Amino acid sequence: MKKKKGLEVILNIGLLVILLLLVSPFILTRCPFLVSADYVFITIGHSMTPAMLHGDTILVKRGIEDIRVGDIISFRVDSIPVAVAHRVVEIQENPSFLIFKTKGDANDVPDDWEITADQVIGKVTDVKSTSFFTTPYMLYASILLPADLILMRVAYCFFRRSALTKKSEYSVLNSTTAILAIILILSVGRLLTLLLSLMV
Repeated sequence: MKKKKGLEVILNIGLLVILLLLVSPFILTRCPFLVSADYVFITIGHSMTPAMLHGDTILVKRGIEDIRVGDIISFRVDSIPVAVAHRVVEIQENPSFLIFKTKGDANDVPDDWEITADQVIGKVTDVKSTSFFTTPYMLYASILLPADLILMRVAYCFFRRSALTKKSEYSVLNSTTAILAIILILSVGRLLTLLLSLMV
């Protein structure tokens, strides 16, 4: 019994580590001060490959003072509902304002828009490689594996039912099943986000 309990504790610790890895990018977007950044975003799309991959986490420092040609900046444009992160290819200095011309590293031509200082969120200071968790294979694995384990747990509890009392000797919902369910829900959410971003 103690051995079984010990194995369950080890399994739960492993699952909690996986869960933490899955949610850490989202935690950082809400609490950027944890990594000494003003903003944290999760990249969508492939326009900045290979510098940034779809699903990577970027750290942004507010302001335009340190921005130079060659830097990656995060900014907003009216035609796109999310923040964009592209490389600065030209800075035009006018008497009263600056204009930034940008380009995605994977794009053949510069962007059509001209970015003014008030549209700039800030300079990208670091890129954390979290794209692994948004690859289709990883997403499918993080959906199918927890789903299979939950179904196995339900089947195990059903077949261990007492013939006399017709009550389950084992609870279907334990800590391991709860963690698996959370991982499953988060993974389905990430898969839906990936599919929606590909449709845009």
